Amino acid sequence: MRDVVVSVRIPEEIDKEIRRMAKQARVSKSAILREILELGLYEKKLRQAIKWYIRGRFSLDDAADYLGISIFEFIDIMKERHLLTDGEKFEEGLKARENPPEL
Repeated sequence: MRDVVVSVRIPEEIDKEIRRMAKQARVSKSAILREILELGLYEKKLRQAIKWYIRGRFSLDDAADYLGISIFEFIDIMKERHLLTDGEKFEEGLKARENPPEL
């Protein structure tokens, strides 16, 4: 995969925190920013997959595929986020929620 250069303006406070993190980890500022972007992208995709699943736009399989994980991993994530409890049947538990949580 080819790297591209992206320019973005960030608040000075965030820049200071990124520099501090890079110094503590003994890596470049660019390395920290790449890691933050990867984590943020995954979290954004996860929230979108959950929302689309709850609203019926995605099946379990669609959501897992979108995230590049197994259906079982997606179910575990839903449980960890308290969107599903062990005692609920998966489909009934999610459909019973009239208002999906804001993510």
